[in-house]
Amino acid sequence: MFWELKDYEGWKRWLLTAFWVLGLVSLILIGIWFFRLEGEFAPGTEVDGVPIGGWSREEALTKLHQRSDPHLKQTEVLLSWQDRAETLGAAELGVRYNLEEILGDAWNRGRKGTVLERLYQLEEAGSGRAIYTTSLIWDRAGLEEALRSAIGSWEKAAKDAEAFFDPDADQPFTYAREETGVSIDWSKLLGRVEQGLQGRITGTIQVEVPVSVLQPDGTLRQLQEDTKKLSAMLTPLGGSSDNRVHNIKQSLAKFHGMIVRPGETVSFNETTGERSAENGYLDAPIIINKSLVDGPGGGVCQSSSTLYNAWLKAGLQVKERVHHAFPLSYVAEGFDATVNYPNLDLKFTNDSEVTVYIKAYVSGGNACVELYGRPESEVRLEQKVLERKDPPAAKILKDTEGTYVKYTDETYTVTQARQGMTVEAWRIYMENGRETHRELLHTDIYEPVQGMKYVGVQSR
Repeated sequence: MFWELKDYEGWKRWLLTAFWVLGLVSLILIGIWFFRLEGEFAPGTEVDGVPIGGWSREEALTKLHQRSDPHLKQTEVLLSWQDRAETLGAAELGVRYNLEEILGDAWNRGRKGTVLERLYQLEEAGSGRAIYTTSLIWDRAGLEEALRSAIGSWEKAAKDAEAFFDPDADQPFTYAREETGVSIDWSKLLGRVEQGLQGRITGTIQVEVPVSVLQPDGTLRQLQEDTKKLSAMLTPLGGSSDNRVHNIKQSLAKFHGMIVRPGETVSFNETTGERSAENGYLDAPIIINKSLVDGPGGGVCQSSSTLYNAWLKAGLQVKERVHHAFPLSYVAEGFDATVNYPNLDLKFTNDSEVTVYIKAYVSGGNACVELYGRPESEVRLEQKVLERKDPPAAKILKDTEGTYVKYTDETYTVTQARQGMTVEAWRIYMENGRETHRELLHTDIYEPVQGMKYVGVQSR
């Protein structure tokens, strides 16, 4: 028993001694390894097949760059669509090999973690399992920015056909054809480029740019349909004085070449401004208190009435209109439109879906207005006289002062007697020569006008 106990104690001391010796040897070995790793990679470490064990970090970075940079310079992305192509190098795309990141990870082998973890890492390297392969990396936002910078000019908006209006030309419209647009799906393109860059690539990566062709809304054919003649209205100038013709030309010129967009309303008074000498208008007969007297801008009511009828015949909306005190000779009863700045106005609205173009001028003894747009239907204007009233007997006044006439056999008409009437104005819509529907525009009441004359008081 004594010897058995004695043997047990001896074995215990031996095992304890062996444990301490082994620990001391391990510490010495670890110290040796750590000492050997100071300033160099662990033996057995490889990057892209190149053994870098024992190399310093700077040495490995320099030599591996010398090896990979030529390959990187050969890496490029070819973007193509139809007959367009753009080639971008790796540097332009911000693409590089992850060499710094790989070397950083390899450098930490045997340097980080617990003692056992470090020993295991070193054992891996020594047994040829510390093998690294570089790959291409990039900043996603930077890559997309580079792509947009390179081929962003490929994109363009679709362009509608365009009409150019010259009211003085024989053919008032010329056109520019529509153009399709181009839209790039940048998200899809980025995905295709990134897929092509996966791994270690050398050479050209071909990428088809995902493009959508944008169709314009307005085509030349449609625009030509939208610029046809809607209506034309001529009113005779008759025996108008030069001043009156001048005023008509002056006011119509304000509308000549006008373009009225859908939904826009035009005011006659706002367009022409005050009919004054300062604005270039001359004295000509105007209606005041049911009599014709000379005043600035006389005759412009023929311009407004001509515009009014042209607008009605085009099937468009008239927002504001007032009739004269009595019917006029140059338009049918019920279809005149008086204006008086700033109180009485003519306002018309483009309630169609397309632009309306106006030509307004004097030619061949007529005031003329032509409208262009998209014809919807044929329009006819029609009046219906409901009642006529004869004026009372003319009032005869003696011109005792001799202002107008001197002798008893002479007379001077101050106010022309005019018949009164009640008249309906209708707009009738036609299709293929047949009436489809009609619209009552308004009912005008022209009160009869009593004539007034002066007679002389002296006998001859």
